[in-house]
Amino acid sequence: MACDYIVAAEGTKFWMPETSVGWNAGMGTAQTLVKTVGTGYAKRILLLNEKIDARLAESLGIVTRVAPAGKQLEVALELLEVVRKNAPMAQAFQKKLIDMATAMSLDDSRELEVITGHWLAYTSDVLEAATAFTESRSAIFKGM
Repeated sequence: MACDYIVAAEGTKFWMPETSVGWNAGMGTAQTLVKTVGTGYAKRILLLNEKIDARLAESLGIVTRVAPAGKQLEVALELLEVVRKNAPMAQAFQKKLIDMATAMSLDDSRELEVITGHWLAYTSDVLEAATAFTESRSAIFKGM
Protein backbone atom coordinates (compact mmCIF):
# COMPACT_ATOMS: atom_id res chain seq x y z
CA MET A 1 0.00 0.00 0.00
CA ALA A 2 3.00 2.29 0.11
CA CYS A 3 3.21 2.38 -3.69
CA ASP A 4 1.86 5.09 -5.96
CA TYR A 5 0.27 2.51 -8.25
CA ILE A 6 -0.65 -1.10 -7.59
CA VAL A 7 -1.70 -3.52 -10.32
CA ALA A 8 -3.32 -6.75 -9.13
CA ALA A 9 -4.19 -9.83 -11.11
CA GLU A 10 -7.83 -10.77 -11.45
CA GLY A 11 -8.59 -13.26 -8.69
CA THR A 12 -5.99 -11.88 -6.27
CA LYS A 13 -7.07 -11.85 -2.62
CA PHE A 14 -5.81 -9.37 -0.05
CA TRP A 15 -5.71 -10.36 3.61
CA MET A 16 -4.27 -8.86 6.77
CA PRO A 17 -4.38 -11.78 9.25
CA GLU A 18 -2.17 -10.21 11.93
CA THR A 19 -4.76 -9.98 14.73
CA SER A 20 -5.77 -13.61 14.15
CA VAL A 21 -2.23 -14.68 15.01
CA GLY A 22 -1.58 -12.34 17.92
CA TRP A 23 0.05 -9.42 16.08
CA ASN A 24 -0.95 -5.98 14.90
CA ALA A 25 -0.35 -4.58 11.43
CA GLY A 26 2.85 -2.54 11.41
CA MET A 27 4.88 -0.14 9.30
CA GLY A 28 2.05 2.41 9.12
CA THR A 29 -0.47 -0.06 7.69
CA ALA A 30 -3.35 0.99 9.95
CA GLN A 31 -2.88 4.70 9.27
CA THR A 32 -2.43 4.19 5.54
CA LEU A 33 -5.44 1.89 5.34
CA VAL A 34 -7.67 4.31 7.28
CA LYS A 35 -6.64 7.15 4.97
CA THR A 36 -7.27 4.99 1.90
CA VAL A 37 -10.51 3.16 2.73
CA GLY A 38 -11.89 4.88 5.84
CA THR A 39 -12.20 3.69 9.41
CA GLY A 40 -15.07 1.27 8.83
CA TYR A 41 -13.42 -0.77 6.10
CA ALA A 42 -10.04 -0.59 7.84
CA LYS A 43 -11.65 -2.23 10.87
CA ARG A 44 -13.20 -4.92 8.70
CA ILE A 45 -9.84 -5.66 7.09
CA LEU A 46 -7.64 -5.38 10.19
CA LEU A 47 -9.92 -6.50 13.04
CA LEU A 48 -12.28 -8.93 11.31
CA ASN A 49 -9.51 -10.23 9.02
CA GLU A 50 -11.80 -10.04 5.99
CA LYS A 51 -10.24 -11.14 2.75
CA ILE A 52 -11.00 -8.82 -0.14
CA ASP A 53 -10.66 -9.58 -3.81
CA ALA A 54 -8.86 -7.45 -6.38
CA ARG A 55 -12.07 -5.83 -7.70
CA LEU A 56 -13.16 -4.71 -4.24
CA ALA A 57 -9.61 -3.53 -3.51
CA GLU A 58 -9.76 -1.46 -6.69
CA SER A 59 -13.12 0.06 -5.76
CA LEU A 60 -11.74 0.95 -2.31
CA GLY A 61 -8.65 2.63 -3.79
CA ILE A 62 -6.16 0.04 -2.53
CA VAL A 63 -5.44 -1.14 -6.07
CA THR A 64 -5.03 1.13 -9.09
CA ARG A 65 -5.94 -1.41 -11.76
CA VAL A 66 -7.01 -5.04 -11.98
CA ALA A 67 -5.37 -6.91 -14.85
CA PRO A 68 -6.14 -10.26 -16.37
CA ALA A 69 -3.99 -12.93 -14.74
CA GLY A 70 -0.52 -12.86 -16.27
CA LYS A 71 -0.98 -9.35 -17.71
CA GLN A 72 -0.03 -7.34 -14.61
CA LEU A 73 3.31 -6.16 -16.00
CA GLU A 74 1.71 -5.10 -19.28
CA VAL A 75 -0.91 -3.03 -17.43
CA ALA A 76 1.74 -1.57 -15.11
CA LEU A 77 3.81 -0.51 -18.12
CA GLU A 78 0.73 1.16 -19.63
CA LEU A 79 0.33 3.20 -16.43
CA LEU A 80 4.03 4.04 -16.49
CA GLU A 81 3.70 5.30 -20.07
CA VAL A 82 0.96 7.72 -19.00
CA VAL A 83 3.16 9.00 -16.18
CA ARG A 84 6.18 9.23 -18.48
CA LYS A 85 4.30 11.46 -20.95
CA ASN A 86 3.29 13.99 -18.32
CA ALA A 87 5.35 16.98 -17.24
CA PRO A 88 7.90 15.73 -14.65
CA MET A 89 7.92 18.77 -12.35
CA ALA A 90 4.14 19.04 -12.40
CA GLN A 91 3.93 15.34 -11.53
CA ALA A 92 6.43 15.76 -8.68
CA PHE A 93 4.59 18.76 -7.23
CA GLN A 94 1.20 17.07 -7.59
CA LYS A 95 2.44 13.90 -5.91
CA LYS A 96 3.81 15.92 -3.00
CA LEU A 97 0.55 17.87 -2.69
CA ILE A 98 -1.44 14.62 -2.63
CA ASP A 99 0.90 13.02 -0.08
CA MET A 100 0.72 16.09 2.18
CA ALA A 101 -3.03 16.68 1.80
CA THR A 102 -4.21 14.82 4.88
CA ALA A 103 -1.58 16.44 7.09
CA MET A 104 -2.48 20.02 6.15
CA SER A 105 -5.45 22.30 6.65
CA LEU A 106 -7.50 23.11 3.56
CA ASP A 107 -6.27 26.72 3.65
CA ASP A 108 -2.61 25.64 3.84
CA SER A 109 -3.15 23.14 1.06
CA ARG A 110 -4.74 25.78 -1.17
CA GLU A 111 -1.90 28.19 -0.46
CA LEU A 112 0.70 25.58 -1.37
CA GLU A 113 -1.21 24.77 -4.58
CA VAL A 114 -1.10 28.45 -5.54
CA ILE A 115 2.63 28.69 -4.78
CA THR A 116 3.50 25.58 -6.77
CA GLY A 117 1.16 26.62 -9.57
CA HIS A 118 2.89 29.99 -9.88
CA TRP A 119 6.28 28.30 -9.88
CA LEU A 120 5.21 25.84 -12.59
CA ALA A 121 3.78 28.68 -14.71
CA TYR A 122 7.34 29.81 -15.45
CA THR A 123 8.66 26.45 -16.58
CA SER A 124 9.44 25.56 -20.17
CA ASP A 125 7.07 22.61 -19.80
CA VAL A 126 4.06 24.94 -19.58
CA LEU A 127 5.20 26.78 -22.70
CA GLU A 128 5.74 23.43 -24.43
CA ALA A 129 2.22 22.32 -23.50
CA ALA A 130 0.68 25.50 -24.93
CA THR A 131 2.79 25.28 -28.09
CA ALA A 132 1.96 21.61 -28.59
CA PHE A 133 -1.74 22.39 -28.15
CA THR A 134 -1.71 25.14 -30.79
CA GLU A 135 0.26 22.87 -33.14
CA SER A 136 -2.11 19.92 -32.51
CA ARG A 137 0.67 17.62 -31.32
CA SER A 138 1.65 15.86 -28.13
CA ALA A 139 3.86 17.82 -25.78
CA ILE A 140 7.43 16.69 -25.20
CA PHE A 141 8.30 17.65 -21.66
CA LYS A 142 11.85 18.13 -20.43
CA GLY A 143 11.19 18.80 -16.75
CA MET A 144 12.40 22.40 -16.84
